[in-house]
Amino acid sequence: MTEDNAAIVTELLRATDDREWDRVIDLLGEHSVTRNSSGRLYVGHQGFENWLRDTAASTSARHFEAGNVRDLGDGYVLVIGTEHREPLRGIAEAIPGAWIYLVVDGRINACMYFRTERDALASITGPGRGEPAVDIIERWIDAFHRDDYDGLIGLLHERLRFRPLHTDQDVSDEGLPAFIDALVSMRVRFDDVLVERVDVDEIGNGFSIATTTVRLVEDDEISRRRLVYAVRIAEWLPFRQVEAARIAVANRSADAYG
Repeated sequence: MTEDNAAIVTELLRATDDREWDRVIDLLGEHSVTRNSSGRLYVGHQGFENWLRDTAASTSARHFEAGNVRDLGDGYVLVIGTEHREPLRGIAEAIPGAWIYLVVDGRINACMYFRTERDALASITGPGRGEPAVDIIERWIDAFHRDDYDGLIGLLHERLRFRPLHTDQDVSDEGLPAFIDALVSMRVRFDDVLVERVDVDEIGNGFSIATTTVRLVEDDEISRRRLVYAVRIAEWLPFRQVEAARIAVANRSADAYG
């Protein structure tokens, strides 16, 4: 139930204030992404350990005052409040702001700080907001398997960034004409290309991480490649590791909303 998501976020805030670190870990997803009010990025359980280290090194006390916790649906929870910090040096700080949390299967998958409620709400609106990302990605893969190139290209942004399947270089191309050229080149080179598996993990702010396993047949030899993408509607950003994709997503959100 959606009201449970707000309760989970409230419990996380309470556990953090009460320094119940084991409970905090229980509530955080293994690869959760956090951007705090200082602009620092923390990813996963190791990231939480890094946050504890940084907090101990910079403050003598910290607590959070929640003014409002509101469920937005689809796992998103908006928190309006103030973070109170007492630095080891300098005067006490009270930092107001808005936080967007994403709760997936009972665990916090993302927490992003914004200066205002307006910026926080704007981060989860836009094209495709009403349709789960996994559905759009699966439609794209289905069109690819059926060689429905018109349907496939219709789901892509004109300035799409991508990495061709047949290159091992960390070089991305941009734009639909380049994508069509790469698609033709791929079809010429490989006897068959099949997306065997795709896992989509929505992490908030319109972004998802898509991890795919692709089966390639070339001269009767079969190989498989694992590809990772940071996906926003009509945008696929290629990365070699999930961790790098998550950090890039958090950075892009920070660039967009400060």
